[in-house]
Amino acid sequence: MIVPTQFNFIPPSPYQGLFAFGEKDAEFFFGREKFVESLVEVVHQQPLIMVIGSSGSGKSSAVFAGLIPHLRLEDTWLIESFRPSDKPFYQLASALVRQLDSEISETKKLIEAAELAEKIQEGKITLPQVLSPILQKHPNKNFLLVIDQFEEIYTLCQSKEIQKQFVDTFLEAVNKKTLTLVLTLRADFCDYVLSYLIFGNALQQNPPQFIVAMSREQLIAAIEKPAKKLKVQLQVHLTERILDDVGHEPGNLPLLEFALTELWKKQQNRELTHKAYDEIGGVKQALVKQAEDVYYKLSESEQQAAKHIFLSLIQLGEGTEATRRQVLKRDLISAQYPETLINQVVQQLADRKLIVTSDIAQKNLGIEHIAVIDMAHEALIRHWPLLRQWLDENQDWLRQLRKIETVAQEWYDRGKSNEYLLEGRRLDNVKDFCQEQKKRLTLSNLAEEFIQKSIQYRWVKRFQTSTWLTIPVLISYFLILPYLQQQGVTEAWNKIRTGNKEIREEIEYLTAGCWARQKLRWMPQYIAELFFGVCADFRGVDLSAANLMSVDLHSADLRSVKLRNANLRSANLTEADLSFTDLREADLSYANLRDAKLINTNLRSAKGMTATQLNQARLCYVSLPEKINVDPNHNCTKP
Repeated sequence: MIVPTQFNFIPPSPYQGLFAFGEKDAEFFFGREKFVESLVEVVHQQPLIMVIGSSGSGKSSAVFAGLIPHLRLEDTWLIESFRPSDKPFYQLASALVRQLDSEISETKKLIEAAELAEKIQEGKITLPQVLSPILQKHPNKNFLLVIDQFEEIYTLCQSKEIQKQFVDTFLEAVNKKTLTLVLTLRADFCDYVLSYLIFGNALQQNPPQFIVAMSREQLIAAIEKPAKKLKVQLQVHLTERILDDVGHEPGNLPLLEFALTELWKKQQNRELTHKAYDEIGGVKQALVKQAEDVYYKLSESEQQAAKHIFLSLIQLGEGTEATRRQVLKRDLISAQYPETLINQVVQQLADRKLIVTSDIAQKNLGIEHIAVIDMAHEALIRHWPLLRQWLDENQDWLRQLRKIETVAQEWYDRGKSNEYLLEGRRLDNVKDFCQEQKKRLTLSNLAEEFIQKSIQYRWVKRFQTSTWLTIPVLISYFLILPYLQQQGVTEAWNKIRTGNKEIREEIEYLTAGCWARQKLRWMPQYIAELFFGVCADFRGVDLSAANLMSVDLHSADLRSVKLRNANLRSANLTEADLSFTDLREADLSYANLRDAKLINTNLRSAKGMTATQLNQARLCYVSLPEKINVDPNHNCTKP
């Protein structure tokens, strides 16, 4: 029998897989009606509402697909939401800027958000003061602010000082009743909240709302009503079979939604069948089957990259279960995992809904859009045995790695101040750890730069504080220094000529005096080299594929050098002369090109560059990648 075409059509799934229901999905959100009604009632009575439940219990869905659509119908609310991430003040400011001036460009919003975040964090302006003009513009409206996944303030923002500041900031507004604040929190993080007395007292005055496991009747509604709304039926007893597999754990809701999403794809003649349910592996195996199906179809190198990606997306708990964490895609890239490999694997994982990719805008010497990666749901951590095995095998290493990344981020946030670099035994421990785990885990680019700068700074301090620089010894030192220097130059060149790609220290040694040669031209060359080091002539040297990550090449003479496929991520190329240099396929991500001379330089197919970087350089007759919209001759007349 030929089935009519209209019965073969599969409408878009009303189920959400591993993702929370949002406002646009409200018509398919069933089973939590009574909880949502009580939530709406409490919002009209309390200025602070914390929705607490286990991971996967449906907290976010209840707020975004339940509470917010109900409040929209009242037409008396201004509503904004955000996740804290590792920069809670910036996320808060971004939400406020959207209400302060909705008509300005995205670029302007970004700049204003960064400035507002700084002012709020420094106490120069309070949250009630920011809200005042918003409420004056909408005199008959109330302001509702939703902070989703509030536990991120403890898992991703590691500074206890910032955590306290952030809580104090919004509690001031809550106490003055200038806004209504809704927070969603994972139940295992209640101790973190209650450990801060002021926060605990606020919750005593504004009792939290606990979201508990759904009853059997509620689950039946969540399974059958979305399908019925789209005129799709479940075979007899299929609902009961699904319910028996779900069990009574509130954290199983993501598994249920994921299984229903996969089941929906296999419907026949607008019917969900037992046969299809068997094929997907049921509620408890659908997610595992999907994850392993994706993983085992990858090549060996792609599997290693996938493992690296998933472990990077996990934040270990302190007395709590592990949680997911957002990661910048650029921080997944390393010599072991090049950009092309990471891009391939990320795309395949995202296509199968195991990870989520998005862009964030960042104010960094201009406006830059950066790709971020997030795990689709913590259910993967709890229910995928292979990921659990990876986590168990690498847990101690991961914990140490996260500590390094945390102090590296603090160093970055403090303007890369030397005061926040590692010293003494701490630096030795980190060096030992990095040596031991080299083949196991990969440091982010920021962490690697942080460690390199710490090592360099230790040598500077040792030189400054050494006690052997008495006058007689100093005289002897300067007599023998030219010989030692020439010996060092010879050894450095010998290593470079062997073709060794790990030559960062040698290159820095040979270019240490370039800045002095440029800036102190009045000083005799041999004296400048005595004090500041040599400035070698690299013209025509082949440094193809060399690893020069974070190397300091300030004012270096790199004319006609072959740097094809070299790793120059985060390198300092300020005022360097790169005229006639071959930089094809070189990685210039985050390299500082301020006033670098690029005349007849071949940058075609170079990676990681931005227009902001190139606009700071001195370009003339430069070959650029097609995607970079910069005038290749915009500095031809610059002396």
